[in-house]
Amino acid sequence: MSITRHIVSNGGLHYDVIHDDIPLLCRKKLCISRNLGYPRYYCHVKKTMLYLHNLVLGKKKGYQVDHINRNRQDATRANLRYVLPQQNIWNQGMNRKNTTGYKGVVKTKHGRFLAQVKVKGKVKNLGTYSLAISAHEAYQRHCKAERG
Repeated sequence: MSITRHIVSNGGLHYDVIHDDIPLLCRKKLCISRNLGYPRYYCHVKKTMLYLHNLVLGKKKGYQVDHINRNRQDATRANLRYVLPQQNIWNQGMNRKNTTGYKGVVKTKHGRFLAQVKVKGKVKNLGTYSLAISAHEAYQRHCKAERG
């Protein structure tokens, strides 16, 4: 069984990796990407910056590497999985502009709460509710039925 260990990089930043993956990282100078917040390193062969999660899990054509717990610094193999781009979007958190406090719920101009989900680029309304929590429960039921 592998043991999780914290790797300290420049600036005192911590990254979670499995003990078995430490040889992969020994000669890597890690930094955080400014726009996305993912740990990355410079590859001299490709002359480009690569992400730590792709180093640990590897790349697979047509798939993205998803952090199951949404912690971008947690690059343990147990926390990484291959997903299709659409599945990766499902694991995103709530939009920062959300005012209701619930994912998939918007407040209507009449003061009610609308549950909605985006399917293949189109917004699908799931109903309006007097309480935000009720609308969120409808959103969750739909996601569980459609996505598993």
